[in-house]
Amino acid sequence: RFNIKYVGSDGKDYYPLILHTSPSGSIERIVYGILEQANKNMRRGKKPQLPLWLNPVQVRLIPVHESYIEYCAEISDKLDEFEVRNEIDDRDETLKKKIRSAEKMWIPYICVIGKKEKKENILSVRKRENGDQLELTLKELVNEINNKTSFAPKQRLLLPKFISKQAIFSRIV
Repeated sequence: RFNIKYVGSDGKDYYPLILHTSPSGSIERIVYGILEQANKNMRRGKKPQLPLWLNPVQVRLIPVHESYIEYCAEISDKLDEFEVRNEIDDRDETLKKKIRSAEKMWIPYICVIGKKEKKENILSVRKRENGDQLELTLKELVNEINNKTSFAPKQRLLLPKFISKQAIFSRIV
């Protein structure tokens, strides 16, 4: 149809066996497929989500009070060492609003940090994948994430770590 040819090693013209054209590239098609699958899951009553390796933020740390922000920063630094993309919700909002915000952003792991977590050196983790709420050590969380993403290249967080420092997008009416 396009009369496209190539020259073989013998110097003769040949038509390619397979030629694929598309109005969008292969990366875009993969992302379209992922978003379409999330939409199908949502229609079936499941929580939509991106694959863990693709999600811009894998873990959000939510302090129950501003006095735990520094402790969250320590945890965040350790997560950085293991190349786990994370952020800290240091905004002056209620705990429920912070959790709701993380849910709306499809954050795979939401960790609420308070007195008990600091004292016992654990993380209270809410997993988007299946809705589980459990307690994990930092090492267990890192191992779970690294086991699920070991095939993928590591990428650092592209936004400021503290949510209060991130840009706020609002709709202009």
